[in-house]
Amino acid sequence: YCEHPKDKNILLPLDKSNDLIKNLILEEIIHTYEALGAKRIEINDVIDLSSEQKAGGIFKGIKFTGDANQKYSKTLVRKKEYGKGTFDPARAMKNKKFIYDMPNIMTTIDGRINGNQTLESFSETIDLSGGLNLDVLTIFNAGLKLNYKKNWQFEVEFYDKTEI
Repeated sequence: YCEHPKDKNILLPLDKSNDLIKNLILEEIIHTYEALGAKRIEINDVIDLSSEQKAGGIFKGIKFTGDANQKYSKTLVRKKEYGKGTFDPARAMKNKKFIYDMPNIMTTIDGRINGNQTLESFSETIDLSGGLNLDVLTIFNAGLKLNYKKNWQFEVEFYDKTEI
């Protein structure tokens, strides 16, 4: 076990820390946006593939060639939709540990609490190690190639405050 990176009173199993921290971060963000009147939240994991790929060969006697300039690949991480709900900044910020380290998340929260922001689309690099010692994680997960930094693409749509 290891200490929770943001709360020394909580222990996390070392072998599952990556997934646990990922889920803690996701649920914290979703909970915050929901409490601020989210209509729709979509979070995608974006993988940069920015290398050129060329293909060619013969298939069933037909010669083919092709170029692919795919820049990235997206995988849906979470998608949530809500009916008209509440706007409760105190509940949104209560017991949060990770969001304060994410500038784009905090900008959206500020725009929502102090303004009437209704849509935000952005990317944020999320550190899934949560501040845990990567040398220890690498030794423990011997041979596994774990990527502790993720580029997540967010799109969050809020109800207009006058509608809630």
